[in-house]
Amino acid sequence: MPKIASCLLPLVAASLIAATPAGAVTFAVGAEGAASGQDIVCDFDGKNCESRISGDAVRLTSSVGSVGRTVNGTGYLAIPGIRGTGDFVGSINLADLRSTVLSFDWGSIDRYNSVRIFTSDNPTGVVVLASQLGVALGANLDRNFSASTGNASVFFTRVDFLSTQAAFEIDNVAVKINSAVPEPGTWLLMILGLGAVGFAMRRRPTTSVRFQFA
Repeated sequence: MPKIASCLLPLVAASLIAATPAGAVTFAVGAEGAASGQDIVCDFDGKNCESRISGDAVRLTSSVGSVGRTVNGTGYLAIPGIRGTGDFVGSINLADLRSTVLSFDWGSIDRYNSVRIFTSDNPTGVVVLASQLGVALGANLDRNFSASTGNASVFFTRVDFLSTQAAFEIDNVAVKINSAVPEPGTWLLMILGLGAVGFAMRRRPTTSVRFQFA
């Protein structure tokens, strides 16, 4: 058993290192459209994903007056904040997807729009203001907002869209699912299980068969 334990120690240490967060979430803004390798989970046309949406979000199929204009000229989600009534918040639940990357098209980026990102290691969330993104603001400006955890063991659980005026327009919510990488706890259980099997095989008594001829 000591020999097996000595073999497992480096692997257990490696699994603990893998569980350590690699750093804070990073953000970027670019041209509209999900990046290569990402899967769109909500396009508010064929993939409406109503079961993921909560709060003040309203799905629209065209531009409606002061509510906001379409993103990419298709169906989109709007957070219809109204001046003087406080923050309007719409949320999309992503916990079951276990994605390390999140992106969406952001239509008509305004200074009163903000995003709150939740990850598996940060249940309180981090708020990103439109004014912090380093891009020009304007009614006719559409961009793709993307966020990455930079760590295979940390994934996005929820995204909130906040607006204090009309409005916040979102389209083509996309993720990148890292299903090929097991959780650190899963690695540890697998390692311990293999060690236990090996130990049991070594301890198993051998059976001898004796033949007797008449």
